Amino acid sequence: MSNVSEEVHNDDRKHYHMAVTLDRKRWWLYVRNYAEKHAVKLNFSSVHSNYYSTWKYTTKENNDYLQLQDHPDLKKAQPPT
Repeated sequence: MSNVSEEVHNDDRKHYHMAVTLDRKRWWLYVRNYAEKHAVKLNFSSVHSNYYSTWKYTTKENNDYLQLQDHPDLKKAQPPT
């Protein structure tokens, strides 16, 4: 699963939030290294206990977020985890 949203700060700076489900922890290293090759700075967070919590955080300020076409509809209610 994956979704992306944009957040604009009071000083008009933008940054993006992304929720991604990977099948192994070590994939984060690959993702970070790939992004750095393209001058993209990434910060990772492990404070969310499940994908729904992460999805809620990434979409909190952007109603026009993007997500995969077959992504489950999480707007209505929290799915079982």
